[in-house]
Amino acid sequence: MLFTKLAATLSLASLAAAELQYFGVNEAGMEFGETKLPGLYGKDFIDPDVKTIPYWRDQGLNIFRYSFKWERAQPEAGGPLNETYIGYMDKFIETATSAENGHIKVLLDPHNYARYYGKVIGVDESIGTLVGFWVQLALRYKDNEHVFFDLMNEPHTMDAQIWWTAAQASIDAIRAVGAKNLVLVPGISWTGAHSWISSTNAQYAANFRDDGNNFAFDMHQYLDSDYSGTSEICSKTPAQALTSTTDWLREHNMKAFLGEFAASTDASCEGAIEAAGRYLNDNNDVWLGAAWWAAGPWWGNYMYSAEPVKGTQTQPQMYIWQAFFP
Repeated sequence: MLFTKLAATLSLASLAAAELQYFGVNEAGMEFGETKLPGLYGKDFIDPDVKTIPYWRDQGLNIFRYSFKWERAQPEAGGPLNETYIGYMDKFIETATSAENGHIKVLLDPHNYARYYGKVIGVDESIGTLVGFWVQLALRYKDNEHVFFDLMNEPHTMDAQIWWTAAQASIDAIRAVGAKNLVLVPGISWTGAHSWISSTNAQYAANFRDDGNNFAFDMHQYLDSDYSGTSEICSKTPAQALTSTTDWLREHNMKAFLGEFAASTDASCEGAIEAAGRYLNDNNDVWLGAAWWAAGPWWGNYMYSAEPVKGTQTQPQMYIWQAFFP
């Protein structure tokens, strides 16, 4: 009820004018059924609905973070890409980045937590396996300036030095094949913005380099009590979660993108959603933008679902969030 009233009374003009470079949503589905590999299309995983792209375009969105499963995209380490699976990605990319849809950007997200068939990169699986995968993706999409690369979703439970060595090797290889695409680089500990410094990500990230000079850090942030995104109650503020990292970014002349953010329709989250947009706007010298978690055709009643109802009806949280779309 409160969200409905807020949606009816807030006008876009009453919120901060959008000043961020990118604002959008995650598109989930291709990474579903992770315990069933390769899985069956339409049963274990599904591609995002391209018919919703015009809806998002009309709301003002300009980026999709597109999740997929590495093992489906490349079934064997060092082997070729699975053209059938990659074909679903190509269809979405071609539609979203077309001139008709305003050249919306698509951020490719291997949703694997720094693991390949459960093996940790740099521990049980060679860093070269990840590097080789990114070489193939970079060669495939390097001529499309509207495709961005997110090196990995939420690495966790691993040594920071190992992950940052893998990330450096990956971006070096991407640049070596001539790809100039924007690259987003996550850290360990689920790449939480609130823990960027305490997790030692900041220590390693300070020395990260990109010969293409076109990268930012991918950070994720939820506002429940433990920042996990598992509770519908918002008990943290964006300032509590982001301020120390924002200061670090500014000090080191770095930039970041909030690759995942979400809040439920609970009354405790109303102010948090708007406050997050305002915070990012106010600090747009170091924050490139954000993507809501998540859209996708199979969410059902998931508390964070942004998928438009029947392809056209806006979800409650989006009435506030869309005010910050570019």
